[in-house]
Amino acid sequence: MGQGADYVASSSALYESLMSACVGISDDKYLRVGFPRIDALYGQADELSEAIIEQLFDAPKVNKQTKLGIYMPTFRFELENESVMQEISAGNFLAVSDFDLQQLNAFLQQHNQFLLVRLHPYEQKFMKQELRLSNIAVLEDAYLVEHELDLYEILRVTDYLITDFSSVYFDYLHLNKPVYFLANHLNEYLAKRGILLDPYEKVTPGVKVTSQTELEQAMVSDDHCAAKRTECLELSYSIPKNANSQRLFDQLIEVKGD
Repeated sequence: MGQGADYVASSSALYESLMSACVGISDDKYLRVGFPRIDALYGQADELSEAIIEQLFDAPKVNKQTKLGIYMPTFRFELENESVMQEISAGNFLAVSDFDLQQLNAFLQQHNQFLLVRLHPYEQKFMKQELRLSNIAVLEDAYLVEHELDLYEILRVTDYLITDFSSVYFDYLHLNKPVYFLANHLNEYLAKRGILLDPYEKVTPGVKVTSQTELEQAMVSDDHCAAKRTECLELSYSIPKNANSQRLFDQLIEVKGD
């Protein structure tokens, strides 16, 4: 990946340093134009959030205070931990020791929140228990295809992100909305794959939790991480934040002309 390409889209000097360290891309290949997927995060405000809730959840009650969250973990099969995959197979998509699906659903109901669960396709097939409750639903590719939606259009209208080590949180920083980091398998992840930026606690601008109980507490607590999210975004995306697709197109036309 990368070495065989003529050009590689980039968003900052930090991104280029990380990519070069990982896959050996030479500096002259980078075009600092941003990533087209980011444009979807800057789309017009619309009623998509309400439509998603009505289509994916059972008999929802939606008002102006309703929140829609999304859970997007990394591919946990790579942890090579059989017990984790057993938990996921049994429906414990958070892979936490105190998981209680009905309790989580009741918590979401109580606080007028709905949670989308977006797993890696392998994990989705691996999980035997169907997840469709009043306030919890799986976001599958079939839904995106049927409604002609891009995943990032869904992200745009969510109110918060729950993840662990997935790099999607860097993109989510563009929204400056809360990110909750589920770090109960952090040590395993560091041992198996490691992370590009270290230490984890400093480069993840959000509350770190290790259990469902802590996650629920974080989801109803005040957000104190907005400034840190902005700081991280400026480091990882040092160019203008929108019009990425147009900028990439214009740059490719220019280099082709050369």
